[in-house]
Amino acid sequence: MLLVFSPIADRAEVQCRAVLDFFSVMRSKTVAVETVFLSFCSDAKPECWRALFEGVIESGVSELRIQQDDVLRNVGPFKSLKRHATPAQLYPNLKSFRPHAPVLFDAETIRWTLQVINASALRELSLSKQSEKASWSSLLSHFKLPSLRVFTVEGGTLSMLSLSTFLLNHPALESLYIGADSDSELKTFVPPKLPARHQVLRCLRTLEAPLSYVVHLVGAAPWGTSSRLTDLRILPDVRNGFPFQPCVEHVLQKIADMEHLSWVSIEVPQAVGQCTAPWCAVPAPAGPDPYHSLTRLVISQSGVKDAHYLFSEHFMMTLPSLLRTFSRIEQLEVEEGAIDTEAEGSVNRQDTINAIVNAGSVLMSIEIKSGSHLPRALIHWPDRDERARAIAGPGNLP
Repeated sequence: MLLVFSPIADRAEVQCRAVLDFFSVMRSKTVAVETVFLSFCSDAKPECWRALFEGVIESGVSELRIQQDDVLRNVGPFKSLKRHATPAQLYPNLKSFRPHAPVLFDAETIRWTLQVINASALRELSLSKQSEKASWSSLLSHFKLPSLRVFTVEGGTLSMLSLSTFLLNHPALESLYIGADSDSELKTFVPPKLPARHQVLRCLRTLEAPLSYVVHLVGAAPWGTSSRLTDLRILPDVRNGFPFQPCVEHVLQKIADMEHLSWVSIEVPQAVGQCTAPWCAVPAPAGPDPYHSLTRLVISQSGVKDAHYLFSEHFMMTLPSLLRTFSRIEQLEVEEGAIDTEAEGSVNRQDTINAIVNAGSVLMSIEIKSGSHLPRALIHWPDRDERARAIAGPGNLP
């Protein structure tokens, strides 16, 4: 069951008490409320909101999301926090927590927020950007979450050092999502100084993060370093302009030995998407059977959807080269901006499609999307025999 409460600012305290009464009654019921979404204004006194949140959590909910309407409120200084012993597990039923409200991280409330996080059996934690000055770097060291499996952090400053320490303290993590607007505080790319592949990749299955984080997590591992990663989604660095082309090339080289990796997705910044020269060159790795499990490649554009553009011909003609390197790709998806396909002079992707088909020897599906519209080009063969007949017969390709 999902309950959504949106208290009105001038009646917040009265409504908080009403909600508390409701959850007090629910404790005695056999049917529990499992998922709660609280959306509120922070005009009420902090102790009022804390009492409401505690009442909701203590009722036995398994998923709680808290969102604040007046998000311009400032947050407190994280650096002044002192380390405290991890409290006993007070909220064993709470498995998913999304404290997306600045009020939960101000000076009066942050200790309570940390207690809830550390005293729960959380499997999923999501942190959202609090303000332009928000920093998660000093906050992560206060988390002790042995059951955590999914961690999401959006925006703000999150140094690579702080993230690395957090990941070492949470080795059972399976999914890590870092928003494109997050700041790693990394400004330069120096391959000889990269660390070894991070230990978290021995358990992590899904990684979505800006390129500067991905480069340092993938590191400079020798061939055969253990990894359980299955899905890798690379985002451009919005905050600090980390160099895109050399970093993507480095990452694509270093994932060649990841024996479980099946899906790679790359969000491309506009400067790269409209390049006038090949944008990515990945030499064939020296190890045995590289990329042997990689079967799906997704290329899309970063930024606001309405501002999307067309990929340049140089950009598109780099894709066949990638498919020759990723020799087991079966599914290719390309998402570019919306265009008028009926307009005179409209871009024709047929030459690109033909080159892609010829380069991808096991390719079974090609999809080129135009904005939010239906695919401009869609090729799908139900089996390899049908593919062979289509390619052998002139004019059979769409």
